[in-house]
Amino acid sequence: MAVDSGGTPYGIALAAHDPRVATLGIVSGDAPPGAVPEAPAGLPATVSGHPRLSRWVLRLVGLAARVAPGFTADRGTGMLVEADRLVVSEPRARRRFIAMLRDALRQGPEGTARDLELAARWWAVAPPARSVPIHLWHGEADVDSPPAIARYLQERLPGATLETFPGEGHVSAVIRHAHAMVVTLARDLVTAGP
Repeated sequence: MAVDSGGTPYGIALAAHDPRVATLGIVSGDAPPGAVPEAPAGLPATVSGHPRLSRWVLRLVGLAARVAPGFTADRGTGMLVEADRLVVSEPRARRRFIAMLRDALRQGPEGTARDLELAARWWAVAPPARSVPIHLWHGEADVDSPPAIARYLQERLPGATLETFPGEGHVSAVIRHAHAMVVTLARDLVTAGP
């Protein structure tokens, strides 16, 4: 099983409690709010602190993704670090970015806002009671989830391996290294057997 940033608490919980999870990969992971001083409060805290305004802004983002996709992609990617901007500026990645925004906000802002509000709540890092290989992959240039988060997770998840990628950001780490990540997880599945 593999998750990225916002999926971190869900992946850890499943690995801890669901015997069907044979391996866990976390890309550009996240930590409980306030647990890592170097980590910015980010979008979840903003949405929780200003719920009405946030829903209004999310509505506008959804509308912009439908009627002005180029503008929306430019604005959304303009805030990224250089490594992320480069990979997201490729035409295929831009189309996927817009499709993701459209899908996330197709039925309105409530689902997205609720997900972000949940991310702003404290959650525990509960390591699995059984042996589950856990792999942490993180870009060293990630400012959304600084590498200190990956080290925080590694300390709390016994036996977890950490691989960082110099110069990679939040998005570029997974786009440029996805093949190696899939190979690692597949190897774990073969080792675990049926």
